[in-house]
Amino acid sequence: MNRHTAILLISCPDQRGLVAALSGFVYAENGNILHLDQYVDIEQNVFSRGWSGSSRASASRGSG
Repeated sequence: MNRHTAILLISCPDQRGLVAALSGFVYAENGNILHLDQYVDIEQNVFSRGWSGSSRASASRGSG
């Protein structure tokens, strides 16, 4: 298996469950969050998150 790295930047309207859903996505893809920053602009109701991570996904995954 190959190790892949990624940086994910997200900006969207804030709502309950975002952190759980995004973390669940990384988990489901066999990923590991290595660094995380998040911010909520209460006045604009905007959630922003940036993270870097790694995955041990197979090199052939998603190529078909």
